[in-house]
Amino acid sequence: MRSGLVLGAPHIVRYTVPVHQTVPDLLPAIAEFRRGEPVFATGFMVGLMEAPCMAAVHPYLEPGEITVGTLISMTHLAPSPPGTPLVAEARVTAIEGRSVRFDVRVSDDAGDVAAAGEHTLRVIDVGRFHARLAAKRVQLRHRESLNVGLNAEAFEHACEARSGRRTDAHSSY
Repeated sequence: MRSGLVLGAPHIVRYTVPVHQTVPDLLPAIAEFRRGEPVFATGFMVGLMEAPCMAAVHPYLEPGEITVGTLISMTHLAPSPPGTPLVAEARVTAIEGRSVRFDVRVSDDAGDVAAAGEHTLRVIDVGRFHARLAAKRVQLRHRESLNVGLNAEAFEHACEARSGRRTDAHSSY
């Protein structure tokens, strides 16, 4: 990461809550979420809080670097129904090696604070990240192939459900 990121400088992202980012939309396969209220889900709020942090660091990344979130501590203070304009503002509070810590606040157009907290990003090498991801995919395929011997029908059903297409126990993805 190049130098130049300024402590305390505001980084702002404006966002209007869409109708498809309410609590029931967060994890629709889980009944508890389907029963939720039609307001901006906390999980989506976390993403909105991360956005100005990512925007702040992006201009200082070297080629081959990306950021990943490593910590979020937030309080969701007020509901935001679809159509609510929100402003997410992040300020750098610390730079420690490859980690950047932020204070983040999300307010609605009336000035009410909808969420507030801290977020930390870590700058990492994208090549190493992709290598780790590939290794995890190999592990997953290996575990799934072990399930074939135990219950080929259940494995085939899980593959069909996940991909939305017909597959056999020997396909890889």
